[in-house]
Amino acid sequence: MARMMFVNFLNERKERAEWDVDSSALSSWELGNGLWAPARETLKEHHIPVLKHTAKKLKKNDLEHFDLIAVMTYEHLQLVQRIFGESDNVYMYRQFRSTPSELLVDPAAPELDISDPWYGPDSGFEETYRQLENGLELIYNSIRLLHD
Repeated sequence: MARMMFVNFLNERKERAEWDVDSSALSSWELGNGLWAPARETLKEHHIPVLKHTAKKLKKNDLEHFDLIAVMTYEHLQLVQRIFGESDNVYMYRQFRSTPSELLVDPAAPELDISDPWYGPDSGFEETYRQLENGLELIYNSIRLLHD
């Protein structure tokens, strides 16, 4: 959902061509699968174009290729660090504030985790959508500041 929402965000600003946006998994559980139906329906309800998606695993060179890797939970952050080591470009999705200097000091704060709707009712995808939507501009601005 996050990739499609961010691509739509960039398209609305006519900036999509300037960005390389991708999505990767940290486990093998969903590898090769497409977007789950409740996620697809939630995006459609918000008029977000549903893009082709096949789950693939995060690779070491992704950390070198992308300016920013935004993970959804503190558990994901720990897993990325355990597999690939510390990296200056891996953050919690909800860790961003109006400037990079205002990143929260403690990424382990429970309120930073994006809700995982997989384990609950399909209506949980709406909460996840709202959490992701609230972070779009903050991530965009933070990356922009890195390149200005």
